[in-house]
Amino acid sequence: MTTTCPKCNYTRQPSDTAPDYECPKCGVIYQKYLEAQRAQRAEAPARPATSAQPTQPAQARKAIAAPVQTAPDLDDDIEAFTDRLRADSRYPTFRELVKIITYFWMALAALIALGGVVSLIKVGGFAGFGILLTSLFFAALFVVVGRISREVSLMLVDLSDAAVRIASRMQP
Repeated sequence: MTTTCPKCNYTRQPSDTAPDYECPKCGVIYQKYLEAQRAQRAEAPARPATSAQPTQPAQARKAIAAPVQTAPDLDDDIEAFTDRLRADSRYPTFRELVKIITYFWMALAALIALGGVVSLIKVGGFAGFGILLTSLFFAALFVVVGRISREVSLMLVDLSDAAVRIASRMQP
């Protein structure tokens, strides 16, 4: 089943990543838009006709009549927006590099933990146990540093992508 946007007439494609309730092209929430259109039609006969000529330009009337775009659940909308933003990133190479660096941190943490276990077996006693605890501490530290650096890097790329999108929608 294909869905056509009631606002911009865009027909959804199978490759579109926007949620089913939102137009991938203009971002309108289908249900809200249709409800606003129904409400507008219902109140139209109740308005008195003041003159044959409209007092507002057509563009201004469309802007006033445009529905507020809200999603059924704000958290789902933010997640969907973030997923779309990351799927259509302007910096895919940097995102892949961040993944590789994160894998490096995790591999390093695993090697350190493995080294601690080997030391416990080879050295034994309190010295081996001390080396194991120290290596587990540094392995955990490397995991935390790897995850935090990944999140910070992706947040910066998300901010850059969002800034590019905002700038592209501004009128010159």
